[in-house]
Amino acid sequence: MTECKIVVLYVIFYCTVKYSDAVFPRSPSLGCEHYLNDYEILRQLPFPVLINPERIYANESIATMHPAERVVNSLTLVEPNGVVPESIFCLKELQYLIIKHMVFTDDILPDSLANLQILRRLEIINTTITKMTNQLTSLKHLYWLTLVNCSLPQLPNLTNLSKVWHIELDHNHLSKLDGLDGDILRLSLSNNLFSEIPTVKMPAYVEELTMNNNPLRNIIKLDSFINLERVDLHNTTITSIPPTINKLQKLEHLDLSYNDLFYLPFNILELNKLNTLFVNNNSFSDQEIETIKTYFNMSHPNITLRI
Repeated sequence: MTECKIVVLYVIFYCTVKYSDAVFPRSPSLGCEHYLNDYEILRQLPFPVLINPERIYANESIATMHPAERVVNSLTLVEPNGVVPESIFCLKELQYLIIKHMVFTDDILPDSLANLQILRRLEIINTTITKMTNQLTSLKHLYWLTLVNCSLPQLPNLTNLSKVWHIELDHNHLSKLDGLDGDILRLSLSNNLFSEIPTVKMPAYVEELTMNNNPLRNIIKLDSFINLERVDLHNTTITSIPPTINKLQKLEHLDLSYNDLFYLPFNILELNKLNTLFVNNNSFSDQEIETIKTYFNMSHPNITLRI
């Protein structure tokens, strides 16, 4: 009987631990307890970091630290081909993290990113990431996400990042993006592998959409982004513009250059706020080019038109 009780208790304990780990993922142990404060973490980095400099230098690693509490709230690391030290994820009060021209061990952004639970802005530029940790979605306070030229093949579902309003993922290898459920204002996905505009839960919030240099098959979803002010779709192989484009009544800048368009829908003239239109290097006939020029000269005499 005693042995049975022990077995039952062990099973209950094992299941409870497993359930706890599933619901509340544990951050990997980094040995953060060995550092007295954030200053100690900065001091052991293998390259110099300027602390609270009077001037900001573009190519220098910089930390902003509260002088009394020795707490780092902003960190910019710029060390060409230098390895990103995992100890930076012990900076638990960090709100802004920028990494440029560096290398992650094995090109993997580690699970220890989850330690930065109050991070608000994350920028990683010109730094290869072949695998992104799912812990990215645990950063509930994140409002700005920039991952540019990182060779990213995919990202986890972003549903939990409900506060993100700026998403910049240019120059990667992405073909899909799920979980765009927040109040996104700016969505930049140029130089990727998208065949269509990703689904955004609340497209009416988006003000800027950049998807140039993607192999888009169609842009049917475009008319649901009714508050767009700026759209860049150059070099996307599109062959037509939906006639419902006149729904984008706040549109000011539209770049459709370097595509396979052979006509523009007449109701594009109803975009009263349009002040910049690029449609050069398409498949328009000479007659269509003259027609476009004539009508826009009448309806939008001050427009900047490239054709």
